[in-house]
Amino acid sequence: MKSIISISILLLMITVGSQAQPYRNAVGVKAGFSSGVVFKHFTDKRIALEGQALYNPFGFQFTALYEYQFTPYAKERLYYYAGGGLHSGNWSDEFAVGAALLIGSEFAFRKAPLIIGLEWKPMINFFRIFDYGPADLALTVKVDLN
Repeated sequence: MKSIISISILLLMITVGSQAQPYRNAVGVKAGFSSGVVFKHFTDKRIALEGQALYNPFGFQFTALYEYQFTPYAKERLYYYAGGGLHSGNWSDEFAVGAALLIGSEFAFRKAPLIIGLEWKPMINFFRIFDYGPADLALTVKVDLN
């Protein structure tokens, strides 16, 4: 019985690890506490780099993120991702630099070049001004450029 469970877990891990992202490059908009434009590029099957130019009630920021994308089950179009990165820009009328974490999920449509997602990105500023923004929940809509 233990060997059957071990083999099943191993096969599941191989299946999950072999799935690739449904797109290579995408550009879109993010709407939430921070709103603006986003660009996402996959460097391999599970690693993506994302750039965001966003505006929120504190000001305008540029964010660069490193993300790990995965799916824990056999759904080929629903993905989860987590990552982090740095941001800089205007925060309460002063220049600030900080860090951000990101967790989210996205769904890529089969018959249309459209990706929709929901993400949460808490952030903290640590240079020139110390402040944080934990409530950055947003909806993303991206277009597949491939």
